[in-house]
Amino acid sequence: MRQRSRRTVKHTIDSATRLRLLVGKFTPADYKKYTRSNHWKAKKAEAWAFWTELLGGRVCIMCGRPASQMHHKPSGYKALFREDVKQMLVPVCMSCHRRQHRKG
Repeated sequence: MRQRSRRTVKHTIDSATRLRLLVGKFTPADYKKYTRSNHWKAKKAEAWAFWTELLGGRVCIMCGRPASQMHHKPSGYKALFREDVKQMLVPVCMSCHRRQHRKG
């Protein structure tokens, strides 16, 4: 039986994408790359640590149910790579996260 080779996936962002993200002129594909980057993973972990300590657990700030996702407030999109985790990232449950994105 033949084994598939494992390829290493880099979670880095090329300089052109990074520049578009920094100046706020990015595409949905650029943002998707950003959410897979090591930088975003570190920011998200920092935000989870802050909010978990503040709220006493992973709690949705909108409804109080268990939070499973980190939501970028709209102002956070303007500050990609330099997010303030206390102001721009908030823990939410999946249904509240969907509701926030539908509001626009």
